[in-house]
Amino acid sequence: MGYTAFAFFVSLARELIKDMEDAEGDKEAGCRTFPIVYGMDASRKLFIGLMILINVLLSLAIVWLELVSFPLTAISLGLFGMLPALSILFVAFRVKDRFGYARLSLSLKLLMLFGVLSMITIPLNY
Repeated sequence: MGYTAFAFFVSLARELIKDMEDAEGDKEAGCRTFPIVYGMDASRKLFIGLMILINVLLSLAIVWLELVSFPLTAISLGLFGMLPALSILFVAFRVKDRFGYARLSLSLKLLMLFGVLSMITIPLNY
């Protein structure tokens, strides 16, 4: 369930960033995406909120993995999940242009990949 929630929230954050990246074209095409309807500032706040939620969930997952004696998975999730998610959160405060949104979108793809790859370490804990 944890990996499912992780994938859902990272995908939701990435879709929001992609909508922010394409807001000008979507507006001309008459689309009603979140950034067009509620504005870029509200979209940025929602994205930052999603990234905070992702970081909190990752923190809880790491603590739980330690408690149930899955130290390798906890370490890999911390290094390859938590650290990139924190860096994405800090970058999100400064990004305001299309190029920055494209970089965030790529970073979220990598976060998804690294988070899912941490499953490889589960059998190594035994």
